[in-house]
Amino acid sequence: MRWMHWPTSRPTIMLVEGAAGEGPPSLANGKYDIGGSMSWSKPSELQERRLALIKEFCKLPGEGDLLNWQRRLAAEHVASEQSDASGTRRYDLKEHRRLLRLIGDNLAWTLLPRHTLRSLGRHPGGPPAALAGQAKTMNLVWDVAENLRSDGLIPIIADLTNLIRIGDIVATNGANLVVLECKTQKPPASGKLSGRAGRQQERGERLEEYLQTSSVSWTGITVQAITSPELPEPDWAAVGDLIADSLGASDGLSHLSLGNNELLIAAVVERSDPRRVVEKLADSSGGVLFLPSELMDAPSFVARPPSAYPICAEYRWRLLERDVSLFRTVPIENIQGEFEWHGKRGRLTASFNSGVLGVGATAGDRSATFEWPLIDYFMLSPLSAESLSNFLVKCAPLALDLSNPDDVGDIAAPLAEGDPAMYGTVFRNSAGSFSVTSNLGDSSTDLS
Repeated sequence: MRWMHWPTSRPTIMLVEGAAGEGPPSLANGKYDIGGSMSWSKPSELQERRLALIKEFCKLPGEGDLLNWQRRLAAEHVASEQSDASGTRRYDLKEHRRLLRLIGDNLAWTLLPRHTLRSLGRHPGGPPAALAGQAKTMNLVWDVAENLRSDGLIPIIADLTNLIRIGDIVATNGANLVVLECKTQKPPASGKLSGRAGRQQERGERLEEYLQTSSVSWTGITVQAITSPELPEPDWAAVGDLIADSLGASDGLSHLSLGNNELLIAAVVERSDPRRVVEKLADSSGGVLFLPSELMDAPSFVARPPSAYPICAEYRWRLLERDVSLFRTVPIENIQGEFEWHGKRGRLTASFNSGVLGVGATAGDRSATFEWPLIDYFMLSPLSAESLSNFLVKCAPLALDLSNPDDVGDIAAPLAEGDPAMYGTVFRNSAGSFSVTSNLGDSSTDLS
């Protein structure tokens, strides 16, 4: 059995070839440590807190209050940041905060479209700053969030997530999007922000333009959002049943067939024998192995991590804690399809070279390669290769049309319909009310 990896900037996938043999060292030694620690030894006190937050989230909006839930999530962050623990306990609290942000990502995945998440997440900057050290700013953030809620918007506090990397608050009512930076200093008399705030504003205004028009030009590069077929959603009920079956199985293993030699495997870490996992994986001879749990190690707009699957609270929690881990295999030959392109017969192509799965389309002397975020959406989600093929067959003709830079100017690419979006910077004025600086001009307390 041969195992191959992506470059570190990409999720890990592996190629499984031939009959069962020795697995990678992590499996051969009886440990599930692929893609990060899967130990089930974290302090039960912290596990129970995380479970309580997930249970409360899964009851929203019918029971409880979404903003109050975010306050409790923030309080958990602050309590762990202010702890004077050392050694192992200090590591456990750091891990607690990492998992809390994965819980916060549930909110972003639930309320925001994937394209919006991608736009909000593709901005420079490191991880969110510690909440305990920005109490003054957070007080303003909560006040603005309350104001937004009273205006009929649902606010998401950016620093409670991994995915939102622009703004302090993102608010939506399903039709409109508001992205706000919150500043505790006085607004500049000129109305023009400078320094870090100015750079934030420039990025925010570009985001606003892109979301509104589906096109933006910056530093000589034009980025456009083109209409495409709607991405399919996995059968989440079947995924929930799979996890339930693994929890009820004596060996802690269960599998779901997604297609020909295409498996999604759920393994209860403490109970299942790693060698049995290897045997099941070897049944999909020649397949590529994907580890959806890696989306919890490197959260991305590409696809939901297992901890954000829309399934029952207990199963989300078990996936978050890696009590249950998921593996999936995809035989490359399952990615196939044909289409018509200007009277020529075209076909999909798939290859696995140097640890990279490449999928493209070709017809006549024209070829195009599909971007990796699209491919990874399918491969890191519980979706079949057939669903990927069906989707790409619909996209292939336009992809070939746009593959020749000399022809692009003659092709009317169908731009996606823009979304009502506003970016602004909020200041608290001397009277205690809010003022907002944005492309729309200055406004007072109405943030809707």
